[in-house]
Amino acid sequence: YRCAATNPLLSGRAGDAWVMYTPGVRSERPRDVYVQEAAVKPVKYLRAAPMSEECDADACTVTIEVEYNMRLPLAGAGVHQSTAYLEERWIRLDGGWFYLPDDFR
Repeated sequence: YRCAATNPLLSGRAGDAWVMYTPGVRSERPRDVYVQEAAVKPVKYLRAAPMSEECDADACTVTIEVEYNMRLPLAGAGVHQSTAYLEERWIRLDGGWFYLPDDFR
């Protein structure tokens, strides 16, 4: 699960990232909607690397370092490249690990 949700996005495979979400998230955000939303986001991931993780039997919080490009909305501003640290929350359900984003907690 380490960086698993972010890595498919590095190569433009949003549909592969969608299957890593919890079943509840997938039921609320269908695959075609998720793929379409990912395609128009101003942020494009360039690299993701795990930095740390804290786990118990059924949940992990993984901190990842993400390098990304972001299209700025100002005319002539172009693209800004930066690095950020993100936390991903993973939970175990029915023997598998699934990503649970902040907006669904």
